[in-house]
Amino acid sequence: MKVDPLGLVEWEGSATGAAVLTAGLFTFELKSECVNGQRGVATVVLAGPGIGVGLFDFSFSSSDVYLKDSLSFVDPMMFNEPSLDGGFIASAGLSFGTTPGQELGRRVGGAPPNSPTGFGCAAIRLGNAGGSGCGGTRGVEAGAGIFAGSSTVVSSKIESCACEN
Repeated sequence: MKVDPLGLVEWEGSATGAAVLTAGLFTFELKSECVNGQRGVATVVLAGPGIGVGLFDFSFSSSDVYLKDSLSFVDPMMFNEPSLDGGFIASAGLSFGTTPGQELGRRVGGAPPNSPTGFGCAAIRLGNAGGSGCGGTRGVEAGAGIFAGSSTVVSSKIESCACEN
């Protein structure tokens, strides 16, 4: 059984978001590591105003995310912070997605589904958790932006799990 002496529960999953001019909407599907026989699952929405610059007046992208909270136990509700400063995302990326023909070629050629079509970096805070990093992205974006807003847990559960030592 894993015991977390530092109180940093790790969460991983995906982020999908869209931004148009001065507003953004981002959805996070997250699952925690197994800690003390429990694993959390959460869907979190970050919505609010922001500012962005780029090649387009809009962006839509998704990527993998890794966050850490400051608790010593699993609690998906720690992402919940309804105030306008409940969370933020600052990101920069370049991804032009694929046409249906290009996607078919990627799959016939052996590329896994949802493989990255671009690269980006982000710093994220959702309630009491945060993280930053760079990696592959999927979608249409060419620019940078920062958005702040409410971090709202729209669904969550805690599951039992067998933890590795």
